[in-house]
Order: sequence, then structure tokens, then C-alpha cells
Amino acid sequence: MGELYIRGIGVNQDYAKARQLIEGMTSKGFLPALLNLGFMKLRGIGYTKDGNMAKTIFEYLVSRCDPKAMVALGEMYVRGEVVRRNNREAFKLFNKAIKNDGDPNAYYYVGLMYSNGIGKKRDLDLGKQYLKMAWVEAQRKNLTLSTALEDVLGKPPK
Repeated sequence: MGELYIRGIGVNQDYAKARQLIEGMTSKGFLPALLNLGFMKLRGIGYTKDGNMAKTIFEYLVSRCDPKAMVALGEMYVRGEVVRRNNREAFKLFNKAIKNDGDPNAYYYVGLMYSNGIGKKRDLDLGKQYLKMAWVEAQRKNLTLSTALEDVLGKPPK
């Protein structure tokens, strides 16, 4: 519910209300709310920006096999945000997310990393395969990815 207030989906965007709901859910051990708290802390949404706390939250969730936290922490390593930039660690986290849930964003990042030779030897064919899988997983989960993927890969497979 807190995420709806963060994004303003069906309700007016209200970070204070989102914070209240998310804190209530995290105090009850609801892990998806903890993930949202991590994102809010990382970006300074409804809180003072606190990347170290976000990192701690994401690391805890990674230890609980949360694929979205794996992607979030991997993104931090790719960007060198709060942590020292480490493309190999990011690559490991993205692959772990793929193995745990087939997360479309993880496929996307692995595809980009192979395509551009980031953290791995450049392999355009393998990169394209991962980008296609990102598309397939997003479709399977009724998610949307950037139309840039459609430009590169064509229409998604049915």
C-alpha cells in the first residue's frame, strides 16, 4: 500500500503517508515493505537520503533471497553508489536474481554487461540472448521494459 502513495497510483502522491504505512509494515516483518524502505532511504524520498542504511537493508534482503534487493544492490555496485564500483560483484548479484526469480531487470543488466563488456568479456550474442530473456520475463510477469528494447530486439515473442 505504501508503494501506491510513493508513486501516486490511484491516490495522491504522499511520501509522509507512504512512510507511515511502510514503517508499520516493516515493524511487522513484511519484507516487501522493507525493500521499499531501502529505496526511499537510497533516494531520500520521505526520509533524509541515507545510502548506507539502504545498502544495509538491501544486503539483509539479499541474505533472505530477495531478487529485487539483489538487483538494487547490483545497481549500487555498477554505479559505485555508496559502495566502491565493482562490476563483477554486480554481475554476481544480477545472476543470483535470475536464478532466484528470473527477474527481468537482472536479465536486462546481464545483457547490457555482456553486450558492452562490463565485468565480463564482451559477447554480443550472449548479451542479446539475455536482453531477449528480459523481455520474455517482463511479458510473463505483465511488466513493461523500455521501448528501447523493442527498438533493438523487435516486438516481444508471443
